[in-house]
Amino acid sequence: MRDLSRRTLELIAFARKLLKANHPMTLRQLHYAIFSAAEIKHKNNRADYQHLSRATTEFRDRLTDGAN
Repeated sequence: MRDLSRRTLELIAFARKLLKANHPMTLRQLHYAIFSAAEIKHKNNRADYQHLSRATTEFRDRLTDGAN
């Protein structure tokens, strides 16, 4: 499995923090929450939305693989 970039790891960590406080959230809600918080580099555009989607999927898949 490939290594994740520092930016992706930062995004996942911040997403987990937000989800811990506000679970459940849709991907769209999470995207806007990350953008609105302005604590990490995350723009309100399609590229960053897709990056968040890939990052959350990758993290979920890694958790699932680790559980088996």
